[in-house]
Amino acid sequence: MKIPGTALLAAALCALPAALPAQPDSALAAALREHRHTLGIDAAGRLTGPGARLLLDAGRASQFFLVAEEHGVAQVPQLATALFRELAPHGYRHLAIETGHATAAQLNRLALEADPEQATGAWVRAHWPGVFFFNLREEARLLAEAVAAAGRRDDVLWGVDYDIMADRWVLLRLRELAPTPAARGAAERLKAHADSLLEAALAAGNPGMVLMFAPSAARVAEVRRAYAPAPGSEAEAILELMEETLRINAAWREGRFHESNVLRAAHLKRRFMQHYRRAGEPEPRVMVKLGANHLMRGRNWTNTFDLGTLAHELA
Repeated sequence: MKIPGTALLAAALCALPAALPAQPDSALAAALREHRHTLGIDAAGRLTGPGARLLLDAGRASQFFLVAEEHGVAQVPQLATALFRELAPHGYRHLAIETGHATAAQLNRLALEADPEQATGAWVRAHWPGVFFFNLREEARLLAEAVAAAGRRDDVLWGVDYDIMADRWVLLRLRELAPTPAARGAAERLKAHADSLLEAALAAGNPGMVLMFAPSAARVAEVRRAYAPAPGSEAEAILELMEETLRINAAWREGRFHESNVLRAAHLKRRFMQHYRRAGEPEPRVMVKLGANHLMRGRNWTNTFDLGTLAHELA
């Protein structure tokens, strides 16, 4: 089925086994056989095979290219790197990723360094564990390649998600932005609390104990009162994302799982549209690389209408 304006690549593409059990063929298996195409990446990182031509033709004819991934698989960012490099000359100027907007802006700055992989690695070590999933070598390389292919601009990467580990570095940034000694003290107290929660999470082997999953809203509210940030300021953007992340995760922590998924899907769509409207282009062409559930068209596995539905309707 052709989806006008949107090209979708599921990273977990179905690969039929060489020999299926002897049984009547299903319509699905027959359709998969008919539409499977060989795809490869050569030693130079270029796409090869009829599958490459199929994907690139679809990408060139589309406004959005959605890479619906399983996280942490090295071949996915390698494939996305090759695709973005080929599609950039055809107008793709942005890569939307599963981080918060402040983190994406920082990753974009690191990608503009003379040695972006070294710079990103040093940043991750300084703010360990850094950021999911771009603390992995292949993922960091994707960002560097995408920023380079899109003209080395500061707005290539779009952070459209909430941010579970952003406190590792944004609290240090808040401390730098403190308008008063009292505000600086509030940021330092929150940073000390975040450090103690991370230490406890590591000891317990439970990532759900970190600041952005814990009941931390009152502590963040204390920082907001101390800063009284101006609308549109960097401090306001940092605090707003922390508050939104806490709202989404509080619903999950309290057993309101569907509500949490609805809140997160709404956040993804809202942030995408904010970037879209600020792009300064009539119809910006964007590659979107998120977990597969977020990029389904229609109702997804968590019974929500997520960013994949918005991209289709917008295109």
